[in-house]
Amino acid sequence: MAKVTPLKRTWMKATTTRDTAWLISRGAILQWHDMPYLLSHFSQPEQQGIVRQLAKSFCLQSDNRAVAERTIESLLTWLSYTSSDEIGKIFIAKVFKQKNAHQACWVLVEVALNQETVVSNRQELVYATAVAFVCELGQQLDGLSRKASNTFVNKELLWDHLATYLLSLSNVNNSAVRLSLLSYFASMSHTEVGGRFFARIMQRFGYTALDRLFIALFDKKQETVAFEYLLNIFPALLRGDYQTQETLAKVFKHYMYRLPQRSVVFLRIISDEVNDDVARHNLLKHLASLYLVLSEIDHHELAADYLLNINNFSKDPKFKEIINSTLNSGKLREHFSAMLAFIASDDNQLLARKLAKKRGRRPGFSRNKRGLSTLEMITTLGNGELTKLNKAS
Repeated sequence: MAKVTPLKRTWMKATTTRDTAWLISRGAILQWHDMPYLLSHFSQPEQQGIVRQLAKSFCLQSDNRAVAERTIESLLTWLSYTSSDEIGKIFIAKVFKQKNAHQACWVLVEVALNQETVVSNRQELVYATAVAFVCELGQQLDGLSRKASNTFVNKELLWDHLATYLLSLSNVNNSAVRLSLLSYFASMSHTEVGGRFFARIMQRFGYTALDRLFIALFDKKQETVAFEYLLNIFPALLRGDYQTQETLAKVFKHYMYRLPQRSVVFLRIISDEVNDDVARHNLLKHLASLYLVLSEIDHHELAADYLLNINNFSKDPKFKEIINSTLNSGKLREHFSAMLAFIASDDNQLLARKLAKKRGRRPGFSRNKRGLSTLEMITTLGNGELTKLNKAS
């Protein structure tokens, strides 16, 4: 009888999905150097099948901590290498379908956010990916809770467990981690508990995170990604509590002094994108306050554009009250005060027509790349070296 040679426990020896299933069952860890082979040898559907096998194996053995850690380490290596949310979503969807989904998700949060789960020279990068992955899990749970037909039990308890773990990371000095937390809690701020967590995140590192985002926004290489990220979180920022508005006002003011032209363009775009009444009201108050900065730096060329933007908020119930408060501040130069007075008058449409004439070429933002995943944005903004690592490998 011929001797059967067993498959070695290395992913680069796997030629079929049966081989990968065997490796997963034996706890073989997917290494960074295995990724080029895996992505080139297996088709897209086969790769998705491997991810589902990882998820199923994790759920079946979630009570075995060592096995759970090896499985999650393999998943995080894959996510970090590809910088794509799709793999994570496939894994989460498969976990949700298992009978012990609640227990598996509970363990998943603890294992993924344990910095000792991954030991490699890319540990910081992989850990930042782990945080983004757990944030994705939280968003999927939130989406699931809105479906009346779902049978997932104790979602609220699991969400609190997840949110508490994530909040404990707010002191981690890693830009990618902070951007993940900011994006996640902004997306959850529509809930009462999520709103409180978002406020705490903003208190701990809100100014630092926003300052980094605005630096990227005004950098040609990163402006597209930073712009899309900011569009996603700005409604939550503008609906935030008083301290969040204070933080936002400081960032706005700093960049209005530093880069007034780009700041005015960005504020005009944000004004068009935000539809929520509370957010628009708070944005109007920011715009009125920043008009004082324009007057202080005596930037006549930007005043017309800026007033047209403010005029778009004329339907706000407290529009005239806010404008008159700015006029009566005593801080406006005479020319700026006279222009703003038209806005407060009943004939503000006349001003709009006067200001609407062409005024030459103005700066804009690159908006040609839309639909980036959260992980892709955070990888670019917080861990720009990932592309270099991928090429080097």
